[in-house]
Parts: sequence; C-alpha cells; structure tokens
Amino acid sequence: MGRFVAVSAVAAALLVFPSAALAGWSAPRVLSFAHYSSYANTAVAVDSRGDGAVAWESVGGWPAASQGRRCSPSPTRQGCFPLSSVHVAVRIAGGALVTRTLWSGRVDPTMHLSVVIGGASVTVAWGYSPAASELETVRAAYGPLAGRWSPSRAIGRFIGLDPFFEYPQLALAPSGAVLAAWNACVSSACRWSARPGVTVAWRSLGRGFGAAQVVHDAALGAFPQFDAGGTAYMYSHCSGRVLIAPGYSHRFSRAVMLTPGPALAMNLAVDGAGRGLASWVAGACSYDEAVGSTPGPVFVSRLRGGTFTGSRALTSSSTMAISDSAAAVAGGGTVSWAVYAVDGVPEPFSVQLGANGLVGATDRGPGALIAIASDGGGDAVLEGAPGSGSLANRLFIRPAPGGGADQPAPAASGVAAAAPFGRAAAVAWYSGSAPLRLSLWSP
Repeated sequence: MGRFVAVSAVAAALLVFPSAALAGWSAPRVLSFAHYSSYANTAVAVDSRGDGAVAWESVGGWPAASQGRRCSPSPTRQGCFPLSSVHVAVRIAGGALVTRTLWSGRVDPTMHLSVVIGGASVTVAWGYSPAASELETVRAAYGPLAGRWSPSRAIGRFIGLDPFFEYPQLALAPSGAVLAAWNACVSSACRWSARPGVTVAWRSLGRGFGAAQVVHDAALGAFPQFDAGGTAYMYSHCSGRVLIAPGYSHRFSRAVMLTPGPALAMNLAVDGAGRGLASWVAGACSYDEAVGSTPGPVFVSRLRGGTFTGSRALTSSSTMAISDSAAAVAGGGTVSWAVYAVDGVPEPFSVQLGANGLVGATDRGPGALIAIASDGGGDAVLEGAPGSGSLANRLFIRPAPGGGADQPAPAASGVAAAAPFGRAAAVAWYSGSAPLRLSLWSP
C-alpha cells in the first residue's frame, strides 16, 4: 500500500520537466483538465507490470438555491450540495490511457478514495456523506484495465471519525484478491466502546465483494495490508495491536501487541513474505479535536519470519515526536518522524536501519528524509526534507542496493504509491488550475 503525501505547488517542476521522462520516470501524462476545488481528493496505485491507476474526485460549485429556497447559511438539503463525481484513469504499461467516470451525486465533498491495481484488474472505493446524515456510505467499483466495468454499488455504511481515520481502505493480495475495510461504528458512541471493531469485505479476482464481516478485535481505524506471502495484516495509527490473517484464510485469528500502552502514528511497512518493520510514537491519539494528541519517543519493531521482534527505541525517552512514517526495504528501511521546533514548525528527523539490525546516525532538518512508501523489490519512495540540497522538498526514488543513484520524480510533491509486489512506483499531482498528471517509475 502507498502512503499519501500532501499536494503542494509544483509549477517550478512542471517548467523544468514539462514532458520529458526523468531517469526511470515516464513522461508525465495528463489525465484531466477539470477544475479542482480545495475539497478534491486523489488516490494512486501501481502494479509490478507498470500499470498505473489514479482515482480522483471532481467537485462542482455550491448551489445558491434549491427548489426555490436559498441554501445558505448552511446546506441541509441534497439539492444544496455540489455535484461530486468520482473518476478513474488507467495507464496501461504499453502506454494506452483509459478514463471513466464511476459515479456522481450531490453529497458533502469530503470524500476519501482508495484504489488498487493488480491481476489486470482495478478496484476503486470511496466514502461520502449524504445530505442530513451522520453516516458515510462506502461505495466500490471494479473492472479490467480496459473494457467494461460493473456499475458501482454501496457495500457498507459507517460513521466518520476524523481526523485520524480515512475510510474506506483497500489492500491488494498477491493473488489479485482485494480486501476493503472501514469502521464498524454506526454511532458516535462507538469511539468510546471497548470493542468498536472494523468491517471488512473481500473480493476475489473476477468476482464482486462478498458479505461484510465485523472484526471485533480490530482497533478503531485499522488499515489492511498484505505481504508477499498472502498474509493479511490490520493495524491502526492509534493502537499497538496488529491483527494477522495467515495465508488467505480471510480470518484474523492472531493478534500481536507491539506496545502495551497507547500509541500514536503506528505504521507497518512490509518488504516480503513475513518481513517488514513497524514504527510508532509512544504517545496517544486524542479523539477530541480541541485536545491535541500526546507526543512521545519513537520505537520500532522488526517483522521476521512472520514474528515481530521486541521493540527498540530510536530516540531518547524525552523526545516529543508528533508523527512518524516507515519504508521497509531489503530487511532494513527508513524511519522518519517530526517534532515541534522552538518556532512551532515541525522539524523532521530520520534514521536508516540496516538488514544487520544496526541503526544509523540520526539525520535532522535538511539532512532528514521523509519515508513515503516502498515497493516489493527494495526500492523506496522518499521525500527530501525542507532545506538545502537537490532533493529538498522533492519526491524521489532510492533504488534497491546496486540500482544506482537516487532518481527525482518529475513533481515536487503529490500523491505517491509503490507496487506492493515487484518493482514500480507512481506519483499523481496537480496544482491550482494545472491539469492532473501521472508519472510511473520502473527500474
């Protein structure tokens, strides 16, 4: 699974790299010239063959009136919401581009989208809030890279619990099966429940989603992920518990507690069958937006042979980290985090973990790297921290050992993803009135 990075201005990058390919990156491909509002969201995925998929939301204007009545000061009727549409573009490895609109409706334009691609098939899921409803609807569509898709359909409902959880989430198995997950909550009281649970639905290659099931032991906000051996994991940014479903069993029968206390910004990155690393902040999430989350030191645990090793501190106990991320490669990886500096601006830090278990020196500020994602072949998608240097504020690929020098992406930032199996990456981006673009990377 890819990790999302904020979209920011890329005008300078487009001037420097208007159409030419850059190192292993393909020439940027325009997907849409449509206008994008500040509400619009984007998701991207890539497979081992180099096929890429981008799902995005377009948002129309807010109506001033509906059925002869003014919509202000706040909309409560369906006709007072803007028309939001979900689109997907598939760039096939050979170069063909197929674009389709999957769904449109007048809803609150705060959608979260998720997309996966593999087995010559694409699956898109999105969550949206109908008018006058506290519940969000989970909707999904799927089909071949090129050819006819089945109409989208609703597969579940849940209550949104922002700012921590973005649902629905999709994960792709090596077999091409797809796992969808979203909160089981259908009431705001769920957040205080001891066992709120997460709802999951499975889709085998060539078939639709089956009946939804509640995994009661899953922590609130759990995300699904597969390793190269087909084992499924579910973890939450706000919990130290990881649930495991071995070998396509569709049953999360094993639970591992990486930390007995609360956690903040838990991340799990895998780089093979039963291999990877988990990182987290020994703090706590706050479900009250008026009360901030509790920061703390950063820890890591390695996943080897399907078993997590004991936790290891990457920082001193006095560190007040507010976030962290990880990219696992070749038995090691990169872990990055941020703390508030004296001026109140987050300052980045990072360390490199070797396959031999050694932890490198801590890089700080301009020398730090921000971990975004890693593919199944040992290539890492990273971002240069703000500051001096050619990679500052820039997405780039660090190829697997022996693969050569770092390869900057043709966009300064965007939504990036890496192939969970095989070697490939993708970035999609736009800025203001600039078109939505896609570039794919392969070694």
